Amino acid sequence: MKKDMKTLSLIAVFILSVNLSSTAYDPKCNDFLNTRLFKMSDPGNYLPYGQSKSESVEVRRLYKFEIVFIGKKEYKIGIATEEDYEPIHFRIIDNQKKVLYDNKQYQYKGSVDFYMEKTQSITIEITVLASNELLLLPRGLRTCLGIKIFNKSIV
Repeated sequence: MKKDMKTLSLIAVFILSVNLSSTAYDPKCNDFLNTRLFKMSDPGNYLPYGQSKSESVEVRRLYKFEIVFIGKKEYKIGIATEEDYEPIHFRIIDNQKKVLYDNKQYQYKGSVDFYMEKTQSITIEITVLASNELLLLPRGLRTCLGIKIFNKSIV
């Protein structure tokens, strides 16, 4: 009985460690937006919008980010990943499921500027495509992904 409990405890520890390793918390991604690896042109007179974020993501997996954009403003969005993990495919979709922008049509450009007429929730779908050679790298199929958003009011 004591041996069975020890075996069950070891199995539980193994399962817990496997689950924790798959959650993909990577502390280096916390500050990714502020590193030199995040490349985005100067936003000029645009102000930072509080919805910017960075996360550790799996290569070739679709991620969806819901963001509320305030109406009567212009926005700049920049999306970037670590070196060698490009291209990044992203689409901007409105609350009626209409695709407003797809960077695939623009050679996977990493940024876009647009005007939002009315306040609405927008979905940004992002997939880090990367190249096939990355499958051989020892650091695995994860990378940092950052989304920077800036805006300015239109008077």
